[in-house]
Amino acid sequence: DYKDIKGIVKETGLKQGGLRLNLGGNLTQKLTFNTSISANLKTNNMMAGGNTKGGATGSITRSAIDSAPFEMPPDDPTLAQNDELRTTALAWLTDYADLADEKSIRASADLTWNFAKGFSYVMRTGGNILMQDRTKWYDEGIWLGLNNNGYLGNSNLNSNNYTFENLVNYNGDLGKIGKISATAGVTYDDYNWLNRNILASNFDFKGLGTKGLHMATNQTIASPSQSDYQLLSYLGRVNLSFLESKYLVTLTARADGSSKFIPENRWSLFPSAAVAWRINQEEFLNDATWVKDLKLRVGYGKTGSQSINPYNTIYNYTQSREYTDANGGLNKAITVSNLSNSDLIWETTSAYNAGLDFNFFNGLLGGTVE
Repeated sequence: DYKDIKGIVKETGLKQGGLRLNLGGNLTQKLTFNTSISANLKTNNMMAGGNTKGGATGSITRSAIDSAPFEMPPDDPTLAQNDELRTTALAWLTDYADLADEKSIRASADLTWNFAKGFSYVMRTGGNILMQDRTKWYDEGIWLGLNNNGYLGNSNLNSNNYTFENLVNYNGDLGKIGKISATAGVTYDDYNWLNRNILASNFDFKGLGTKGLHMATNQTIASPSQSDYQLLSYLGRVNLSFLESKYLVTLTARADGSSKFIPENRWSLFPSAAVAWRINQEEFLNDATWVKDLKLRVGYGKTGSQSINPYNTIYNYTQSREYTDANGGLNKAITVSNLSNSDLIWETTSAYNAGLDFNFFNGLLGGTVE
């Protein structure tokens, strides 16, 4: 598919093209597969500006609200007293550009192998890849460009995540007692995010706009922003039903290990259990034909959260200001930007639940009490 969308503001718009593919089939009588792939190319010509608050030169919105609805002559004496008055809504259309080129791919695949009676093995994998190059250009009609003899900001973002799952399932019959289904597996998740930035100013030639980085006299490569972490999990689940599903039991356990924590605090166990009783299947309610469903259930579960910065457990450093040595030379200095906190652990929440589900008079009255 292809889209060409014109923006509300002049000179802005979005062009996007995409491709999607889904495949599935039986490789053998016991082996099946499914796969899905989608890819997109996107070019976005935006008008975000710097911000929408703090001054009339921050964005086209603020300029349209705060500036006069006409263009002042270049020799107007008020312009010499206040350079910000040069930034008008029209200047944002002619002297500003914000272009983003984005490539993204999403893919997933799974393979199922029924290798024995009641047993199956499932391998599932998937991932997302995002690559984005974004450039902002401020010419002299914009206050930021005027103050820096042209100003350009370039960012390069690379983001990806991958997931791998290996599961073994079992479905069996316990005869008159009931049925059982169980799952055991291992999963692995990998997340990576890296953003690089270059700031440039004092341009010898400004006619190239967003493509004129090499014309800048001053170029500053900012420290990249990075965020990487991994999650490894072992999991198991057992579902039991007894006496024609009159009694139901579910037991689960999951052990998660996150690279965000130090090795001693990396792992945590999250169990859960639930029991249900279908009261309407008891003999003492056989004559109560108006009771279609009546189920009592209780449960317990423990969940965890790792929503912290991947590097909060270690010291982080950043480049500080320059300082002079005894001979008057300039030296770069680094300082600690984040203190190590080795006591960080999984945030856990335990929950208890009890409820009653009912359905009376063939669905005329039903609900849940918890």
